[in-house]
Amino acid sequence: MDTTSYIESGILEAYVLGMLSHHEALEVEHSRENHSVIHKELLAIEDAISAYATRYAKMPPEGMKATIMEKIRALNTTPKSDVTTAKPGPSSSFNWKLPLSALLFGLLGALAFAFQNLQAKNKLSGQLDQQNTEMIATKDECDQVKAEKLRLENQLLFLRGIDNQTIRLEGTDKAPEAFATIYWNKVTRQSYLDVNSLPAPPAGKQYQLWAIVDGKPVDMKVFEVSVDNNQLQKVDFIEKPQAFAVTLEDAGGNATPTLTEMYVIGEIAG
Repeated sequence: MDTTSYIESGILEAYVLGMLSHHEALEVEHSRENHSVIHKELLAIEDAISAYATRYAKMPPEGMKATIMEKIRALNTTPKSDVTTAKPGPSSSFNWKLPLSALLFGLLGALAFAFQNLQAKNKLSGQLDQQNTEMIATKDECDQVKAEKLRLENQLLFLRGIDNQTIRLEGTDKAPEAFATIYWNKVTRQSYLDVNSLPAPPAGKQYQLWAIVDGKPVDMKVFEVSVDNNQLQKVDFIEKPQAFAVTLEDAGGNATPTLTEMYVIGEIAG
């Protein structure tokens, strides 16, 4: 049973005000016996209505008791003949509308109080849900920042390694101003690509990295070119490369390099 939704439905306030059917009232009493949170909520509603009634209760006009008693005595001294001829029902000389109106006013006031209480709960629940959503979004952002921080720290540790070998890939006649850098470490067996300056590939095309080993090209997969080109990209580690090159291929890459579309190339010294 979802006690939160049950409490927010307003059925408990209706129960306390006696506005439920017999079957509905039995259901509330059963829920009260089986759920302590519902029992506590009912007590709180009862206390609130009692406090409201006490706060706004009005004393009857001075002398009303004496007037009522006088009319009762007058009824008791009425001749029997008058009593037998009188129409059945309450005496029309006593205004019963006054106490009934007061009771109705009190009930309406209590109902208004309960409705306001329900609205306040719903508003608070909505605010809590919004805060939870914002907290989740903030946590996701923090996790992303932590992950990015860890990635940059690992790259910095790698670049500081004394066994790193830096290979600069210079632009070809296809793109004289282009260049990229490969950081290769045979001790840690790691390689990173720094896309320093490559033109944005046209639609349907991707750059592909190659290693030259024993005079033959080895596929090192396609890679993306970001807008600012300021991020290192981890690439496959290749044993004993002689050179590295980048070609422009169809999206997804090619089994062999298209030599006429080679943009940068760099040999490994020694």
